[in-house]
Amino acid sequence: MPTPGHTEGHQSLFLDHGDRVTVLAGQAYDFAAEFGLPYLPWLDRLAELAAGRPARVLFAHDRDLWEGVLPLPR
Repeated sequence: MPTPGHTEGHQSLFLDHGDRVTVLAGQAYDFAAEFGLPYLPWLDRLAELAAGRPARVLFAHDRDLWEGVLPLPR
């Protein structure tokens, strides 16, 4: 899925496991602690795809990961 921000053509991989999702976010954010801040428009699309299921997000430059339920778009 397109996740522009770090670079204009940046993309992340969205994996749907049925009961949960995994996102390989690459360089969409530098660190897991920054995930969601500042707010980026593509997060709405990610939340729609996750549809309230548990999500795990992995990053290229951080061994930490983000886990939780993505809030539905406003």
